[in-house]
Amino acid sequence: MMVINKRVKINCLPGELWNWLVEFDKLKKWNSSLLEEQLISTGESRVGFKSRILIAEGKKKVWYDHVLLNYEPPTFLSISLSGGSLGKSPMTVDYQIHREGDTSLLTYKSSWRARGLILNILQPFIKIAANKNAEKCMASLRKCIEQ
Repeated sequence: MMVINKRVKINCLPGELWNWLVEFDKLKKWNSSLLEEQLISTGESRVGFKSRILIAEGKKKVWYDHVLLNYEPPTFLSISLSGGSLGKSPMTVDYQIHREGDTSLLTYKSSWRARGLILNILQPFIKIAANKNAEKCMASLRKCIEQ
């Protein structure tokens, strides 16, 4: 099982940070690999809400299925990403926000289990790349909000 954990303190209140996690136009500003979103579900965001997301992976563009697993504004968000280059196993991504005075502590956690010989062989390298990407995204998110 590949697990990535990151924490970042951001100078804003949880409600402001929440918007940067759920509004696709804001997501694209701090996560440059996100290119496009196609909504499948309609109405308000809720558990079970579905969309497809086009993600840049190096030179290729890959579609992923995106499902909200948990949605508790403005403190907890959990999503599942499947398809694309992940193989048969979905990736779960959790965002937990804790208020600390006038700041927010964001805890990011992603988990994925490689299935298949090739993905199992590549998993250590995938983890290194995913860890670097998570660090870059958290730093970019902080910079976007604190500008």
